[in-house]
Amino acid sequence: MSKYNAKTETQQKFAERIEKELGCVCDFDYYIITRGRGWSKSAGSCGASVKILPTAENPYGGYLGLFYPLRNYLSKKKYLSFYWERGDCFVELEDSPEKAGKR
Repeated sequence: MSKYNAKTETQQKFAERIEKELGCVCDFDYYIITRGRGWSKSAGSCGASVKILPTAENPYGGYLGLFYPLRNYLSKKKYLSFYWERGDCFVELEDSPEKAGKR
C-alpha cells in the first residue's frame, strides 16, 4: 500500500502530482465524492475532497477540495492553480502556465 492509501492507479498518479506541485500529501482513506443529478461514479464527480496529511509546510493538514474528476487533473495540457481557505486547499485547472500556481 502506498503512503497515499490510493485504491486506484488514477488516485496514485493524482496524489503524486499534488505532492510534487503543491507539497501536499493526500490520504485517500478520507476521500468523499458528492454527486449531483446526471453524474455517475464512472463519469467523475461534481465535487470531491480528499484529506491532506500534516506536513512541515502545512502542520494542521485539512482537506483538498476538487471540482473535477481526478483524471482531469492528470492532463498534461492543464496546469494546476490553488488557494488556501480556512485550512483547506482548493485546486483549479488552468489552460496556461501563467495562471498556474498559488492565487
